[in-house]
Amino acid sequence: MTVSGSVKKALIVGGGIIGSSIAWHMATAGVKVTLLEARSAAAGASSNSFGWINATAAESADYFALRMQAITDYKQMLQRQPKDSEARRCTRFAGSLWWETQGSELTELGARLHNYGHCVREIGSDEFSKLEPNVANPPESCLYTELDGAAEGDTLTRFFLQQAASKGATVLLGASLNNLLTANGCVCGVQSSHGKYEADVVILATGAATQTIAESVGVNLPMENRRGLIVHTNPVPDVISQVINADDIHFRQAPDGHIVMGEIFSGGTFSAKPHDTPAGFSRELLRRLRKRLPGVENLRIERVQLGTRPVPLDGYPAVGMPASLPGLYVVTTHSGITLAPLLGRLVTEELVECRRSVLLSTYHPDRFM
Repeated sequence: MTVSGSVKKALIVGGGIIGSSIAWHMATAGVKVTLLEARSAAAGASSNSFGWINATAAESADYFALRMQAITDYKQMLQRQPKDSEARRCTRFAGSLWWETQGSELTELGARLHNYGHCVREIGSDEFSKLEPNVANPPESCLYTELDGAAEGDTLTRFFLQQAASKGATVLLGASLNNLLTANGCVCGVQSSHGKYEADVVILATGAATQTIAESVGVNLPMENRRGLIVHTNPVPDVISQVINADDIHFRQAPDGHIVMGEIFSGGTFSAKPHDTPAGFSRELLRRLRKRLPGVENLRIERVQLGTRPVPLDGYPAVGMPASLPGLYVVTTHSGITLAPLLGRLVTEELVECRRSVLLSTYHPDRFM
């Protein structure tokens, strides 16, 4: 459902990249915004994400359209920022190379994405080596697109919160949610560790915790959250520019020189091996990385980040106000880094202008009811 009146006062629970983007957009629209975060900014999945911004990982035409618009929103947002802004420094659009599979599966994926309207194309090892000369053992073929990018989720979250505060939003870090408050069949606020807050709408941007919070007020939102692991190496001179999605490891280089690496998304992940330790799996990723970048000396693990990735049961975003409980608005998705700027805008349009985007038509949480 769409809210029946324009929201003037909003309470956002969750200080990750989704909640912070919504706070910025809503405060910019003139809404009185309060954001509550139990820990620190980006303490959850936002700082434990690989950070790939893409439309390549789209399993349907609708999802591709949403992700393509998200990339457009990213680029428009960055164009509006000064060249020295944190947002521009921590975000890079240089393309991606993908070969989690080979042969007919890769070709079929490329064809499907092309039919959606993606500018992706299949390239061979020679062109790969021209694009990334420092990556050893190039694949016989891979999917290449100049469209994709990457962002540092923790830095971008803090930037969004700073922008929200500059527009008048109140950002309360260390304020945890005790329970949602209801009156006359509607959510009207929250009881927090720092007191009671009332609002026209309560927006849950609580990532992996969303199912439990929603269930506390009778809203069914099944999720299949996944534990994940991201490893950062020591900073090294620039050696790669693309996001590399190989068949055994994903890796990219951050603007500060660190190599960020993680498991492949289609299988063989840390979460698929319950007896693996974070330290052991991290060493295995470093071994794989060294094979891919043999010319880089003294690569070592600097930090390992563990987190839980929020994933609605069917894998797609859940965005909207449940028909059974007006006043509560849910926003949860696996692809927070990619979708954050767009969702901030679309949620604000729905709650302030009472206009729900067609891009969200298949992603209402009521599909689980």
